[in-house]
Amino acid sequence: MRQSSSPRARRLSIPSARSAFQSWWNLRSYGLGPFLVGFDILVQPSQASAQFGALEALASNVTDLSFIGGVGGLLPSSSELCSGRRTFSFGVELLFQIASVERPESGYRQDLPTDSVRITWSRMEVLRSEQAVDTTYYYDVEEIDPPPPPTRTVWTVEMGIGYSQLSGFDLADRSLQLRGSVRDLPAASVYASYEPWSTYFGVRTGFMKTKGLQVLNLDTGDSFSGESEAFLAAALLGYAWSIGDFWAFTETAYTVRYFPSVEWKGGALPPGVPTDLQLSRWSVSAGIQFSIR
Repeated sequence: MRQSSSPRARRLSIPSARSAFQSWWNLRSYGLGPFLVGFDILVQPSQASAQFGALEALASNVTDLSFIGGVGGLLPSSSELCSGRRTFSFGVELLFQIASVERPESGYRQDLPTDSVRITWSRMEVLRSEQAVDTTYYYDVEEIDPPPPPTRTVWTVEMGIGYSQLSGFDLADRSLQLRGSVRDLPAASVYASYEPWSTYFGVRTGFMKTKGLQVLNLDTGDSFSGESEAFLAAALLGYAWSIGDFWAFTETAYTVRYFPSVEWKGGALPPGVPTDLQLSRWSVSAGIQFSIR
């Protein structure tokens, strides 16, 4: 689901979100997070302070945590990959709200007060003379602003940062077995939710890398290990509904996952082992989302 469960959720500006994501990416890239943190603190304390400030801004605006799992198929199909098999994915994502569009409630009628000012007594002044006593009263006059009409949220824009894993793909050659998975490290998404219909659409991009990629030749027993990395792109459409204290959602997506080059190790490759991987696919997913604020 791609909408905030709390109307009081704090807003995060788009420049702050971009700065926070870039800082987090710098700390997570290639598993060098602890080294980079220590290096920045010792060598560039001002820069480290700015990075932690961006991370703090990001963390303070996180509103929800979601878990998602899905199934799909490869599209386009590849002659080297088994196109009939279903691929599986699961992941976790943190969400925070960056913008919203509201409008007044339709049909609302506001009963305006008969007076447009408010008169408040402030002080009294007494002047005594031989003939009489004069009393003067002072009042403060202030204009009354009519209360704003109630509004409802029409659009909500959120950003998500998450990790996910894809598996289930295999080679078309039955004498070869392909093992491994693809991980997003991480992926960033932007969602726009149309609240009256509880629907949303979004786009996603991020860094992906193969994990434990291995080809086993069942005839000879030879094995070949490979690795590759690239960027992904996706578009999705979903629907969300409330169930008690959490939200459930389902979505369909198409994700471009293409590795233009795979670095294989283990000797000469047998025929049927691809030097690139086309893992683009359609998918149908479902998940749950919890508020963490």
